Amino acid sequence: MNENLISTMGSRTAVRVIHTDEELVIAETVCNVLGFDLSGGDHSQSDFTNNLSVGKQQRNKQY
Repeated sequence: MNENLISTMGSRTAVRVIHTDEELVIAETVCNVLGFDLSGGDHSQSDFTNNLSVGKQQRNKQY
């Protein structure tokens, strides 16, 4: 795990690089906020787009 350590040996704190897919994290967060179930496994961008349009329709019905 030291390969992710970018701070120097003399640093008072350890600084590490944590790789993430920010776009996926944002998409999952948006789906979670909108109440979409993502428990089915892999999701393509078209799944995400379809879910957004369905969510928009559901929200419009509520108002």
